[in-house]
Amino acid sequence: MNEPTSFNRLILRAVLRQVGAMVIRLLPVSDQMELPEFRRVIRIVHGWKSDLGYIVRVRGQEFNSFRLKTRAKALHELKLHRQEKLLYICNTLHMWEWDTRLRPAQFGDRIECARSP
Repeated sequence: MNEPTSFNRLILRAVLRQVGAMVIRLLPVSDQMELPEFRRVIRIVHGWKSDLGYIVRVRGQEFNSFRLKTRAKALHELKLHRQEKLLYICNTLHMWEWDTRLRPAQFGDRIECARSP
């Protein structure tokens, strides 16, 4: 039988840096989501085909797709606080920089779902 598992829903607000017109995305994700999966979500939202890695910077720490030790971190392991900003750089060749913050109104919403077999 499938046992329910619970996670926190995070609503992330991402704003693309250094562009003429403002580009903003709201991304509802699980706090259990690992950074490679988060990268996949970003690519799907934008319809991007290329995948040239990512870098996440938060509180002086860097997590990236090039180091085995840091690439499988989950979002909850970053221990983000309300309104705390992290820098998400995707497509490291072109260096698309996203200022990303937790939206405070939805911070910590608990959700239960059935685990797939």
